[in-house]
Amino acid sequence: MRDWSLAKQMLVLQLAVVVVTLAGAVTLTLVQTRDLLVEEAEGRALAVAESVAVSPDVLSALAAPDPSARLQPYAERVRAATGVDFVTIMDTAGRRYTHPNPSQIGGLFLGHIDRALLGETFTETYTGTLGPSTRAVVPVKDPGGGVRALVSAGITVERIDARLREQIAWAALVGGVGLGVGAGGTWLVGQAAPPDARPRSGGAGTHPRAPRRHPARGQGGAAPGRQGRHADAVQRRRAHPARPAVRRRGPRRARPGHRRPGPAPPP
Repeated sequence: MRDWSLAKQMLVLQLAVVVVTLAGAVTLTLVQTRDLLVEEAEGRALAVAESVAVSPDVLSALAAPDPSARLQPYAERVRAATGVDFVTIMDTAGRRYTHPNPSQIGGLFLGHIDRALLGETFTETYTGTLGPSTRAVVPVKDPGGGVRALVSAGITVERIDARLREQIAWAALVGGVGLGVGAGGTWLVGQAAPPDARPRSGGAGTHPRAPRRHPARGQGGAAPGRQGRHADAVQRRRAHPARPAVRRRGPRRARPGHRRPGPAPPP
């Protein structure tokens, strides 16, 4: 890897950063998306079950000799209109009046109903005749507040996972585009890098030779020898050539406050 050019090293590094970032973002997005899909399924199932439970047609059908004859077509119309996978109406013992598969009518509902018998509304994920599903269970109350029957509506987990797979496909497509853009941008930046920014190979003779410096006295090195002092003196003379001496002409002027000595007095 030391023999790679700077552009290639930058490309590999930035690609690694892009891949890790995209993988983390896609994973987090998919986890959040699945949670949102489950919440959406619970909300839809609850809304459908509650609307069926308060329908006057349900209470009137429960009073008929054969409730299934009237409730089964009604439940199937609701299921097709709302997009849920099943709408099951049952008595307080859990025996079904309706089911997407008519052969299951009359059987016992697979799931919890205890809380609904107490008048509560709840959601759960349970494995029934259609496989694991997210469902809501709602009580059907008469005008006096008593529980006359139960309604359950739900969406299968398989259907939720199918929608999640669609999101995975879109996320993979977006991630691939982002990776391609990042790789292309890194390659262009590497091509635009100046030649001197690209590292040389680690072979001999490829690194520039550092200028030779003589150790100076008092800077942590040993004092230069005679040859070293001579070489330094030659370099200083070359750097600072001596100026030619200027000869003065005329009498020298006396400095202020200084008397020039006169002739000696006669004896």
